Amino acid sequence: FDMHQAEDVGLLKIDILGQRSLTVISDTLAAVRQNHDVALDFSRAPADDAPTWRNIQEGRTIGCFQVESPGMRSLLRKLVPRDMETIIAASSVIRPGPSDAGMLREFIARYHGTRPTTYLHPAMEKLLGTTLGIMVYQEDILRVAHAIAGISPGEADKLRRAMSSKRSAEAMQAMKATFIAKAEGRGVPADSAREIWRQMESFSGYAFCKAHSSSYAVLSWQAAYLKTHFPAEFFAAVISNGGGFYSRAAYVLEARRWGVPVRLPDINRSDYLCTAEGPAVRLGLGLVGKLSRAAADRMLAARGQRLFTSFTDFLHRAAPDRDETEALIRCGAMDGFEFSRPELLWRLELLFEPVRRAQANPAAVGLPFPELAEPLFPPVILPRLPDFTPAEKLRQEAEVLEAFVSDHPLALHRQELAHLGLDRAADLPRRKNRSVRLAGWPVTSRRVFAKNRQYMKFLTLEDETDIFEVVLFPAAYRRWGHFTTQPGPFVVEGKVTEEFNSFVVDARRLMPLRHYGPAADGAAEAALVLPHPRLSD
Repeated sequence: FDMHQAEDVGLLKIDILGQRSLTVISDTLAAVRQNHDVALDFSRAPADDAPTWRNIQEGRTIGCFQVESPGMRSLLRKLVPRDMETIIAASSVIRPGPSDAGMLREFIARYHGTRPTTYLHPAMEKLLGTTLGIMVYQEDILRVAHAIAGISPGEADKLRRAMSSKRSAEAMQAMKATFIAKAEGRGVPADSAREIWRQMESFSGYAFCKAHSSSYAVLSWQAAYLKTHFPAEFFAAVISNGGGFYSRAAYVLEARRWGVPVRLPDINRSDYLCTAEGPAVRLGLGLVGKLSRAAADRMLAARGQRLFTSFTDFLHRAAPDRDETEALIRCGAMDGFEFSRPELLWRLELLFEPVRRAQANPAAVGLPFPELAEPLFPPVILPRLPDFTPAEKLRQEAEVLEAFVSDHPLALHRQELAHLGLDRAADLPRRKNRSVRLAGWPVTSRRVFAKNRQYMKFLTLEDETDIFEVVLFPAAYRRWGHFTTQPGPFVVEGKVTEEFNSFVVDARRLMPLRHYGPAADGAAEAALVLPHPRLSD
């Protein structure tokens, strides 16, 4: 049976949600217990912690379940929530139904007292007092239907489910007529009854039940608490568990912004997963592309006997294949040895040549390194080679780890950016209503329909000082939107707008740096050909 058929025969449908944030919180708590001898009891999380509330109010919640998206972080900055009830409501009021109906903006204004809280019917004040007269939860639909139209709780739940599934336009029209007729019969004006129905219908398809929102808010608060007080353990768990809303690269950069150094994998220091190493995060071997779990386990088992003392010692005891060894070299996991990365790669090629010849034989299948005996290398003089440049190291790390670790990705373009007279993302609050020019690395983006059914786009970018939001309204999106599908970094020109302490760049011009030129009126743009590391999405 599908879900509708299951319910039709009287069975209860339950959604089982696999939330990796549960594992993030569990792993962080275990690491805190091991590293700091602190056993936190999150069955009763302290909801009065001032530093945690400050970070939530400032929207510094990247990595925290349910409150890390650009929209939620912006909403937190606009609301400046003071209690759990507000966070619970925020997770529901931001959903498409209330938001599209214009009630998100209304909720914020009522919360700050810039607009009065009004009720479409006196009975709704008692029902919706905690949510400022706005239907936010699924329970609100049930209670309003019962109070306004006298519909029984059981029938109201059927109404809610019908609204959620939109099974039949004819059935919905009949329900609407019945609701309005019953409401009018109880003295509710027809206009008010129709508006109440409109709000119910627009909310119900997207609303959470309050228990859902509440349990999510608890997880959000716990994650924010751990990020505030144990950031190294928290970021290690987030990166190990595949992050959440953003890519791995975004969480590595967020950790650095948070003041948590992120260190490259190291064959003598890394576990399979990421770990807290004092105030820093040591990336795990599991993040190294092309390194199999079996090879990583062999390395860890061999290292458990004694640390690897040289490249030769590592190859003897860990027995990785050629691609795995190359990946470890290129991401810096062997930087502790006596050779530079180019020298290690040269030695790897010399070692692997006999294997390559052997594999040319059709009878050879999946040969690892041959049995190695001293001396490993041919009796030739191997020249000393200079190490890769920092920019080249950064490119190779990004390819292997899918994250920029040793520096910010804009470091690849500092020379090109130096002459552009750029503003800093961290200074946007002081640039309100002023024109700015920023360079940013793309973090995420979202294309939506504006009210006039034309496309617009929201982008989240970051420079070396902070993360910032950019909006391309329909006119700007028609002109510059095609560039947003290209690799960054981008140069953005626009005006800083502010709403309830949330700052956004209203873009008037946006281009990839490699195309950016001095023209400001759409003339042919000068091309700057710059190397760019391509990351998997």
